[in-house]
Amino acid sequence: MATPEGNSHLNIAPRTLIFPPPLDRVITNKLKISNLNTEASGTSIAFKIKTTKPNRYSVKPHVGLLRPGQSIDVLIRYNFQKDRPKDLDERDKFQVESINLNEQVAEADVPNLFKTTPAEQIIKEKLKCRFADYPNRSSASAAGTTPSSSTAGSSEGSTSGESDDLRRRIATLEAEKRSIGTARDNLQQTLASEKAGRVMGISKRTWYFIIFVALLSFILGAVIV
Repeated sequence: MATPEGNSHLNIAPRTLIFPPPLDRVITNKLKISNLNTEASGTSIAFKIKTTKPNRYSVKPHVGLLRPGQSIDVLIRYNFQKDRPKDLDERDKFQVESINLNEQVAEADVPNLFKTTPAEQIIKEKLKCRFADYPNRSSASAAGTTPSSSTAGSSEGSTSGESDDLRRRIATLEAEKRSIGTARDNLQQTLASEKAGRVMGISKRTWYFIIFVALLSFILGAVIV
């Protein structure tokens, strides 16, 4: 029996994964998978995502279970540090495998299902993947692509995480700047006080000397007379 060409109960969007250059950073695509069955007693669907470049991409979750009417966002993350493509013409491949279930199955048992289910009952759907620029920013947003700079941390690099990290760094730098400014002002005040003290000290010594000379002259004058 031939393998089914598509699962009518499953919706996958987008069907093309695009990773725009430059490729020296982490880039994330968001894949939305939905079970189109709306009846509570409808069919549950087990799914599994495969790629021809497992070292190049991180897929989370790569396997799961969708109850009727349920959807899930799958993050497909390109990691340039492990396996960078040699050129933009490389064509990596992704495949979504699914199994329609007529009986209740625990999610923990899903990985084993794909080992025990006959191949002809596993529905396979291929996704396109390419390294190219989007024609405009709105297309990238619609497809769920999220590039994140490797120099910003990125860590796992989610865009929101990187933004939070950047804001924290800016706040830290601003606090350090204020602290340096306060220390500078305090130092200037200290130097000014010491300078004024030295001037006053010199003035007092001068007056003491003048008074001393005057008294000495008076005494000498009195003695001579």
